[in-house]
This record gives sequence, C-alpha cells and structure tokens, in this order.
Amino acid sequence: MRLFFAVLLVLAVTACSRGSGANTPQSNAGAPVSDTSPRDQPNNAVNSEPKPRETLKPVEKPEAMPDHRIKAPADWQKLEDDKLAWLVVAEIWKWADFYEAYAPFKQQMAELTKGQRAIYATLWCDAEVDNGGFHQFFGNSTGMLGPDAVEGFRLIGMEESAKAVEAAIAWAKFDPYPRERKERQERLPDYRSNKDHWYKNLGEPFYAANEGMEAKQAAYIRAHPEEFFLP
Repeated sequence: MRLFFAVLLVLAVTACSRGSGANTPQSNAGAPVSDTSPRDQPNNAVNSEPKPRETLKPVEKPEAMPDHRIKAPADWQKLEDDKLAWLVVAEIWKWADFYEAYAPFKQQMAELTKGQRAIYATLWCDAEVDNGGFHQFFGNSTGMLGPDAVEGFRLIGMEESAKAVEAAIAWAKFDPYPRERKERQERLPDYRSNKDHWYKNLGEPFYAANEGMEAKQAAYIRAHPEEFFLP
C-alpha cells in the first residue's frame, strides 16, 4: 500500500511540474537541481546555488606609442654620413624638451627607438663637450642625456667614447646620475680649480675617441633602417 501511494505521489508531482511549465527539476528543498550527471559537475556540486555571473568590464587597450620614424628619402643611402645622422633626428630635435623636468623628457625618449635615442644623445653629447667640455655638458639642460649618451655610444660601436663619458660621470661623483639640472649644477665640481682635469684628463680622451663619430652613426643607421624609417 505504501508503495502504491509513493508511486501516486511521484506521478502527481511530475504532472504538476509539467502543467506549470517548469523546466528545471526541483529538489525536495526547492533548490534547482542540475539535469546533468554528477560526474559532469565539478566538486559534485549538484545542489549548490549558482554563483551570480560577474559583469565583465571592457578591456582597456593601451594607447599606441607614437611613432617618430620618418619617411625615407629615395636617396637616403647615398647621403653623407653627417647629413644622414642629422636627417633621422631633425624632427626629434624640434620637439624634444629637456629644458623642464626630467619626467616628461623621459617619456619623450621612451617614444623613440633605441637607435633614435642613440643618435640623438650622442650628437648632443658630442656637440656640448666639443664646445665647452664635460663641465658644460653636465651643467646645461642637455646633461640629462648623460647615461643615454653612454648607452648610445656603446650601441653604435664606440666603446672608448662610452668609457670617456663614464669616466667624467664617475669623477663628478654622479652616482646615481642626477637627471635634474639644478642638482647637477649643485654637485658639479668647480671648473676653475679643476680646469686642467676637466680638459686634459676628461676632455682629451673623449675628443680622441670620438673621431669618426658620424661614420659610426651612419653605419648603424644603414644597418638598422627599420629603427629610423617607416616601412
């Protein structure tokens, strides 16, 4: 008899479920029951409450880095070495701003290829040291480029020039290197009382090592045109 009523109860529940249009089987506790096998459920979570679906945030794509390479002139490979070096940094020369704080200038340099940074930094370092020695280079705004000049000379194959700049930085006791002009000027060894050292011990080795810089710069540009010219 008990079996008979149990069967009737099951049939009644089934009929009610179909009549109400419910699509999800219900457990005795009224919680949703999965219609898949427990084997298909991770951790046998057959009767677990479904977790609310997380709202997906749109993926924020980083802004593309500006491309400061230039369109290659048809005859660029035939240019003289110094003109080729100037060609690839002429536009950068116009907008790069080392007269203010280092942070924005650092961002500007980060937008360049390593080759562009190398040519730019080595040109400035050479021009400043040739004009007034390392004391002038470190004391001017362009002195921000000290470490960049070292890396640049090394990149284009001028190891002795890189060592000469490193020697001047070490003698000035710029460790860590002060990128802000005010700090460099405050820490810079006096020029008059150290004139011979600035010129003979630091300047002359650089001048000797830096002979033929334009040829090294041009050779690097010709070997790595993708760092300077748009495809």
